[in-house]
Amino acid sequence: MKEVGRLSASFLSSLTKHVIMNTAQATFNREAHTTFNRE
Repeated sequence: MKEVGRLSASFLSSLTKHVIMNTAQATFNREAHTTFNRE
């Protein structure tokens, strides 16, 4: 049972990291796009 817990914790961790990276990337792209258009 402990093995399953560790596995899901690891999965959750990487999933969270993935979501954060995607959000940051999307935000950065939008910011860069806005700045670029303003020039």
